[in-house]
Formats: sequence, C-alpha cells, structure tokens
Amino acid sequence: MRRRPLEQADDGQLADLAGQGVVTAADLPAIPRTHRPTPGLVTGLARHPGQVDDAIGLLCHLHDTDLERVVSEWNPRRHRADAGAFPPVPPALLDAVLECALTPLARILDNLGEHPGWEISQRPGLGLPHLLAQCGTRPERWNALREALDYGPTDEKFTFGQLLDSIQAPSPAPAGAA
Repeated sequence: MRRRPLEQADDGQLADLAGQGVVTAADLPAIPRTHRPTPGLVTGLARHPGQVDDAIGLLCHLHDTDLERVVSEWNPRRHRADAGAFPPVPPALLDAVLECALTPLARILDNLGEHPGWEISQRPGLGLPHLLAQCGTRPERWNALREALDYGPTDEKFTFGQLLDSIQAPSPAPAGAA
C-alpha cells in the first residue's frame, strides 16, 4: 500500500519524509525502482539511530560529489541565525562517508607512478609530499589526521594548510643510511 505513494513522491519529498521518520529502512526495497538514492534520503534515514546502518548502505549508490553533501547538509538550519545546537553527524556515518570518499584516492596515492598527470603531486607548494611522508600507508596516521579534522561547532576552525603545518616534519635519514 505504501509503494505507490513512494513511487509518486519526488526526491525532496522522500528526503523530508525520511527525516520525519515516515519513510523508513523498511521502505528501501521499493525506492530504487523509481528513485536514485540522494544525500537527503541518506541524511533523513540517519537522523534516526536505528536506521544509520541502512543509510550507510545507500552511500555506495551516491556519486562522489554527493558524498560531501551527506555531511555538509546534516544541519538543515546551518545558514539561519537561530540555528542553535544540532545533533552531530553519527560517527559511523561520518566514517563511512570518509571511507567512500577517500578509498579511491588512497588507491591512487599508493601507486602514483602508474597514473599520468600525478607528477603535479610533487610540487612543494601543495603539501601532498609532506602529507604522504607523514601518513604514508600507516592507517593510524590517517586516523589521527581524520580525528584532527573532526571539530565541533564551538571549536576553532583551521585550514588544511594549517593542519599540514602542524604535522611534525619527518626526521632526515641518518648519514649513510639508505
């Protein structure tokens, strides 16, 4: 009985209904027949703690450019003067968005020489060589970087360049070491 109204709703209506708890994870099998999952639908579902995992399951259907919107549009009142406090993005959702967004980049960074055009990554002004030297393939360093970027609404904002500057430069190799 719910399938027909779900099929007739537009993407914005589905997102709003998911945010209100009217559209739930139980409705997900009917939605892909007529709608492509959107950041709004993912966000709407994830606003309800019991549906975060189902929302995460939709991330693989989003275009790369839509992943950022899941996080940036979390607070619908973010641009209003009376925005006030809003619950933070669930950590599992944020981790999943970062994993979806960064995994392809990590694959490229692991094999830079195989990708034409990446010689630009060696330009000193970009900070990428410094970032790679600091984090490399060590997951604990990337996790530390992710945690450093995870600030709340009252925390001081800083740029990516400032973050890179705060990472201690690698020690030079001892003389004679190869």
